[in-house]
Amino acid sequence: MTPRPTIMMVGPRPAGGWMSIKNYTEATAATAGTFADVETRVASWWAPRPIETYLDRRRGRQRLQLDDADDFDIVHFADLGLGHLVNQVRGARTVVTCHDLMPFFVDGFYAGRRDRLFGRALLRAPMRGALKGDRLLTVSECSARDICRLLEVGRERISVVGVPISHTYAPRPNAEAALRAEGIELPSGPKVMSIGDCARYKNLELLIRAMATPALSGAHLVRVGGRLSSGLVRLAETLGVAGRVVELGPVSREAVVCLYSACDVVAQPSSYEGFGMPVAEAMACGTPVVCSDRGALPEVAGGAAMVIPLDPAAPGKNPEVAIAFGHALERAIDDELFAAELREKGLRRAVAFRPETLAPLLEAAYALAMGRAGTPAFESAAG
Repeated sequence: MTPRPTIMMVGPRPAGGWMSIKNYTEATAATAGTFADVETRVASWWAPRPIETYLDRRRGRQRLQLDDADDFDIVHFADLGLGHLVNQVRGARTVVTCHDLMPFFVDGFYAGRRDRLFGRALLRAPMRGALKGDRLLTVSECSARDICRLLEVGRERISVVGVPISHTYAPRPNAEAALRAEGIELPSGPKVMSIGDCARYKNLELLIRAMATPALSGAHLVRVGGRLSSGLVRLAETLGVAGRVVELGPVSREAVVCLYSACDVVAQPSSYEGFGMPVAEAMACGTPVVCSDRGALPEVAGGAAMVIPLDPAAPGKNPEVAIAFGHALERAIDDELFAAELREKGLRRAVAFRPETLAPLLEAAYALAMGRAGTPAFESAAG
């Protein structure tokens, strides 16, 4: 009898940051768990070895060992930042997900020059390790093109599998009541939702300028995740928007799902994204989306969102773009027929990112890593 094929999914340490990568690790492991007769295990790591060793000694922790990786058919590292661990795997085939290469070319990814130099230096070893893996996986065709261009990797080495969006993300009819039960009280009237951190590439300056347009004078901006920087707060105050900004900070996943349903529209004005999970999550919850035309956002939206072109010279400052973004948000709020059309299109588009849709693509990527192109993953993998 052929043994059950096995996958070790390695993500970031649960106690650390990297929330989006943790979610991706769990969702991808769950997707792999739908394969017939496949066993999946999730392990965790965090930083390059010298830093990890130092921090673990400080915290009195035992380092996670990959010595048992030889017992698995596939070891899948959930992020490029874990790519250095490929060097510790001997007997199993390795897959590394490179979500994007934004740290190396997107202006505003890092807060300053020192962070940029340090961050890029830390990624060099993981990047070299990732390139030694049996298969690179990425989450969009946009990111695949970036990998080919910047790392000089042949397209045949890369599999594109979107980020799995679980069925937890779905319309919630009684969303506001559920939020009140969690102690979250939203203002009345139109609500524009923005979720994620406040790095400069998120282009929240444009969103605040859009909120200041007369078209949105009665709407509130509901912020989830990282709180606005002092500069963005000053801008909101200067433009008279500060009183209509609701900062919730980090909230539970259940609250995030309810917020998608409770708000009228989700805004994603980023100057670049390798995927753009809020776009896919919002569509899965039946919420209209307005996003920029940068990176993978139009690809993920797939014609189911309003896509606003940014000004390459001034992504966050061009007043005409801010007005256009504001008008798009207003239309999603006020035009009920159009909003209903966006909701319907978004729900249909979100099917492309459901686990059952992505499972065959992930299965095929693992098959290629095993050198079995054109066959189901792990079929006779141990034979």
